[in-house]
Amino acid sequence: MLTEKQRKLLRYLINCQRQDFCPSYDQMREHMGLKSKCGINRMVTALEDRGFISRIGPHGHRALPRSIRVLRNPDYTPIQIYGVPPLTKDQRTCIADYFRSERPDPDLIKLFETGEIL
Repeated sequence: MLTEKQRKLLRYLINCQRQDFCPSYDQMREHMGLKSKCGINRMVTALEDRGFISRIGPHGHRALPRSIRVLRNPDYTPIQIYGVPPLTKDQRTCIADYFRSERPDPDLIKLFETGEIL
């Protein structure tokens, strides 16, 4: 369950993501009407802990604050940006396997050529 402030911040992040923009902590602070970034950090951490956003960067390392990615709407439905639904865990695993293998499976090659996701 999200608090009203967390819900407001999540909606703001969704709008920013739709504009292909990730706000800084200062911009989030101003939007929320807070005086310090400490409160924003707590809200961002809470949203991440609840699975609404991700701050994981390349190679599994913790990303910079401006690399927040929204994963779900406040009503717990997966987020859809630019008409592309989010990938399932199986689909992400399949894609990762494709790029890791020296000789990709012909079915995986067909998957990428046709654009059809399992």
